[in-house]
Formats: sequence, structure tokens, C-alpha cells
Amino acid sequence: MLLTQILAQLESMKYSTQLLILIHSLLLSLSLSAQNDDYTPPKAIVGTSEFFGGMYPVGWSQDEYYFAWIRYNTDTGEADPPQGYFFKLIIQDVRSDKEVYNRTIFGSDLCGDKDCRFTQESIWQNYGQELNTKLREYGIVQDKNIKLLKFPLSANGMTYDIKLDFEKSNYGENQNEEISIKSDLGSKVIYNKTYNQPNQPNPPLESEVRGGFLSPSSKRAVIVKESKYRGFEDERLLLPTLIGAHLIAGFKK
Repeated sequence: MLLTQILAQLESMKYSTQLLILIHSLLLSLSLSAQNDDYTPPKAIVGTSEFFGGMYPVGWSQDEYYFAWIRYNTDTGEADPPQGYFFKLIIQDVRSDKEVYNRTIFGSDLCGDKDCRFTQESIWQNYGQELNTKLREYGIVQDKNIKLLKFPLSANGMTYDIKLDFEKSNYGENQNEEISIKSDLGSKVIYNKTYNQPNQPNPPLESEVRGGFLSPSSKRAVIVKESKYRGFEDERLLLPTLIGAHLIAGFKK
């Protein structure tokens, strides 16, 4: 639309045909260049290195309905590399908290049965076209300066705070969890999970809210819940769960 308006103005000013063609080509080139900018491997959020797979946020979609992030692991424990290596790109619908895209690349996919340079850079070199295409499909805009904010946090001229309630089972696990968010608008429940039910994951030993990622407009946030689980041979695994929250709608006093 903007390109058409500019050309119309130039034509009304009676510029030469050659100049119009040159300017048209330049603007079109800039437009295509912006559309074809590749995403680059994001950096880990400071303080999340203890998460199994870490946390590497990519950014929000332009409509703020989707959030993209990466888990990436090269800790093999007692296994021989590349066993245990993985890279996982997740695009999550923050309205339903469902994953609309989940692409996992294992060490064996890139390295075969031998150890190799399993870095995010090498993964992007080999699978970048596929990953970039999917990120563009959902309108993801990479934010290289994204930060995990602590609660209480300020947005929309208000202060938001978060609360996690849980009940313990006889085995010392969280048998259910509920997260609510509170502001001047009131409060609302954004997460409720009952464990030890059919088709439900194993219950965590403990959980806490680590913080949240604000959307560019501050109308939405992605809340990061960290949970500790029993792992192999009673090892403890710390895993993140991302929960979408609208910061304007749905509150009740």
C-alpha cells in the first residue's frame, strides 16, 4: 500500500520513467529484504541454565497470539555423545497454551552415531530454512533484547502480582496446582492442573513462578513456571512450563 502511494506521488510529479523504475526496484528490494531476514540463534535467559534444555526465547508474533522459544541440550550425563543432545523449537498459542509447532532435532539427526559440533549455529545452518519458514508462518518477530521480568511487575499503569497455590499428596508431590494473577482490575486464575489423572504428566515435587515475558504492547504476558521432577535414579530435573495471560481482559473483583 505504501509503495503504491509513493509511486503515485512520483508519477504526479512527472518524474522520468527511468527514475520511476529505479525507485520502484529499490523499494521492492528493501521490502523483500525485510521479509527475508533470517532468525538467528537466541541467547539463553540468564538464570535458566539449570533448566533441562535451558530457555532460549525467540519472541512474540505480530498479533501477540503466539510465542516462540527454544530448548537446547548438550548435557549427556553418563551417555556417549551425541546421545542426549537435542534442539527443540516450540511455538505456543498463548490463548490456549497449546503448542502449534514443536520441532525436535536430536544429536543423531545432525551427527549420526558420532560426536560432532552440535551447536545452535550448526543446527541453524542445516535446518534454518525449515525453522525460518515456520517462524515466519506464525509471524514471529525475533526480540534479541527480551527479558524475563520478576513479579510483581509494572505494565499498563498497574502492578501485577502472581500467586501459586498447591496441595501435596501423601508422596510429597504436588497433586494439584493453581496460578492466579492480580492487578488493580481484580484477579483471575490463569493455570489449574490436577495430577495423577489419566493422560496427565507425572506430578512435580515442587514448583514456583520464575517470572514473565511481556508482549510488545504489554497486553499479554507469558508466565514461566518452573517445576522439579524426579528423574533417572532419583535425579532431580527442573523443567519450565509457559502459561499465557491476558493482562487486560478477564479480571474480576
